[in-house]
Amino acid sequence: MKFKEKSSSRKSSSVVSQIFFILFGIAMIFVAYLLFYELKDFEENGGSISLPIIFMWIYKLLGKYAITGIIGLSGISMIIAAIEPFFHKKQP
Repeated sequence: MKFKEKSSSRKSSSVVSQIFFILFGIAMIFVAYLLFYELKDFEENGGSISLPIIFMWIYKLLGKYAITGIIGLSGISMIIAAIEPFFHKKQP
């Protein structure tokens, strides 16, 4: 016996995952914004800052624009990946 998967179930889970990707992308852009101003404050006032080691390497090599740009572009790409299927719907 074979069970057929309901197409409405597949569509609803797809929509939920797309909404999750959009929200996660927005959160990544917000984190990039906050990190930029935290790094700007660090550069202007000194002190110490705690970053994951990979972020610290990128910051030391390329600066605050690179690390926040990478995070921001990752968020934008997640949003685009979530929205893109809406533009390529199959015609009935």
